Amino acid sequence: MAVSISGTTGLTGVAAIDDVSSTELGYLDGVTSAVQGQLDGKQAAASTGLVLVSPSSIANSGGSASSTGGTTTFTGVTSVSLNNVFSGDYENYRVLIANENSASADRYFRLRGSGTDNTGVIYNRQQISGNGASANAARQGDANAWNLQNQSANQGQSISATFFRPAEAAWTAGEYFMTRDPATPICYVGYLSHRTSTAYDGLTFYTNSGTMTGTIRVYGYQGA
Repeated sequence: MAVSISGTTGLTGVAAIDDVSSTELGYLDGVTSAVQGQLDGKQAAASTGLVLVSPSSIANSGGSASSTGGTTTFTGVTSVSLNNVFSGDYENYRVLIANENSASADRYFRLRGSGTDNTGVIYNRQQISGNGASANAARQGDANAWNLQNQSANQGQSISATFFRPAEAAWTAGEYFMTRDPATPICYVGYLSHRTSTAYDGLTFYTNSGTMTGTIRVYGYQGA
């Protein structure tokens, strides 16, 4: 039976209207605008921002590594690789790494596809660093990986890197901000370029000395 109510009507004590129960009617208490409009607004808000991406698999050299809920944790490794974190689901990606190294060593990124690193001499980097009142600029050209610079032994390091269009068959560009040595902080800002029109689905993070312990997370930029 269809029910039509117009004007102002009191419903005190009404158990139900047709197949709408009193409990369901109570859910409308306090509503100040159209419910559907509010739901649409929530959906639009949820369509932008960062989305944590879980790798389909990981690989590591030395030590141990595991991935749960999108967070990859590694202990005593020389390298850790994440597979199938870049895809057509998102155009751009953010990578967050927090780690320590057992020795003073350089850290590197490599792009990978189908479980294999691209080791071609096609990685380039321009970097600016700040140490106290001093600043320095350096360029790395035509290398087989992106060198993110040196980290002191047993000191914390944080890396925030953005990669643009890594899953597309186009040149991949990136930018990063890195800090090291909390007691005497040094920060780095850099631009990354990869000179080949290849689509990639993964990333390797590695050191050239000692071992690394920490976490790595990859986020897709939704709506960007």
